[in-house]
Amino acid sequence: MDHCKHCGKELTHVEGRKKKAFCNVNCRNKYFYAGRKRMIEQAKAALAKQENPKQTVIVGSENEFMGHPIPEGLSSIQLAVWKNTIKVKAVGVKKM
Repeated sequence: MDHCKHCGKELTHVEGRKKKAFCNVNCRNKYFYAGRKRMIEQAKAALAKQENPKQTVIVGSENEFMGHPIPEGLSSIQLAVWKNTIKVKAVGVKKM
């Protein structure tokens, strides 16, 4: 005989049907909830072990975009157009 994965209660199986893993819906839900809770606790413990979990890597500066110095005096629309031309050059797309 098989036993419930959560509570260990003996299970009865119906021939020709899939074998049961849990005795009822409550045991099944509690089993999977406990597994998710355990995974969350392990993730929190792993983060706590890191020296600086929110460490960010800064590439370039505020005055650069994709390695190009940003020209001064551009309005928001002009700046967007300038950034788009830099992206197009980086990807190598031909303009028509």
